[in-house]
Amino acid sequence: MNLSLPIPKLDIRYLQDLNKRLKIIFSNIRPASGWKDKEAPLTSGKIPAANAPTWAIIRDGIAGYRFDAGSVSSIYLTFHMPHDMAFSYTDETGAVTDAKFYFHVHFLTNDATPDTTNAVRWGFEWTYAHGYGIDTFGASTTTMLDYVPTGAQYTHEIAELSDANAVTANFEIDGLILMRFFRDGSTDSNTSDWFVPTVDLHYLSDGLETTERNRNNTAGRLAWTKQNPL
Repeated sequence: MNLSLPIPKLDIRYLQDLNKRLKIIFSNIRPASGWKDKEAPLTSGKIPAANAPTWAIIRDGIAGYRFDAGSVSSIYLTFHMPHDMAFSYTDETGAVTDAKFYFHVHFLTNDATPDTTNAVRWGFEWTYAHGYGIDTFGASTTTMLDYVPTGAQYTHEIAELSDANAVTANFEIDGLILMRFFRDGSTDSNTSDWFVPTVDLHYLSDGLETTERNRNNTAGRLAWTKQNPL
C-alpha cells in the first residue's frame, strides 16, 4: 500500500520572524568575562649587571631570585596586551575609564622568623607603546607598593596595587609594557630577604577576541573590533 503524505509548505514570513527572534535571544548571550592574569615569571626576565637579585635556594632543590634586605634589586620584564582585553573598565560606582591594570607580586621567604612588622617596598617602573609603528615608548612612570607580610616561613604572599594606584591608560591590543621591577630595600625597613617567583597584572577580559589578527590602520576604520561569536 502506498501512502501519499502532504508536503508541508514553509511560511517564509514565519521563518523571517523566527530568525529575528533568535538573533535577539542570542545577541544577549555573552561569552564569559572577568578578571585574568598576565604573568611575567622572573625566570623569563633579564637581570642587570648591577643591582641584580641573587639566585639562591628557596628550599630543598628549588631555587629562585632573592631580593635582599637593605639593597635595591632589579629585574627587567615585558607584558604583551592580549586580544581578549576589555577596551574600557567600569568600576563599582559606574564610572567608566580606559583599560585598567593591577600590578601584583608573588613572594615568599625562607627566613625562619620573617619580618611581619615592617613593609616591603616593591617598585614598578614602566613605559608603554602601541604596536604597528603608530606609537613610541614615552618617559617611564614609577608606581610603588608597600606591603607588610603576614605569614610564617615559606608563606605564599601576594601584594597588589590598590584601586587608587591601579594603572589606567589607553592600552591597546598587541601593545607592550616594558618594566623594571625592583625592591627598594634602601628605603623599606623590612629585615627579611624575599624570593619573587612571578610578577603579574590583573586585567579585565570581556570574553571576546578581536576579529582582526593585526591592527587595522585604514583611515576611518576602528583599529580593533570585537564580535559576539553567537
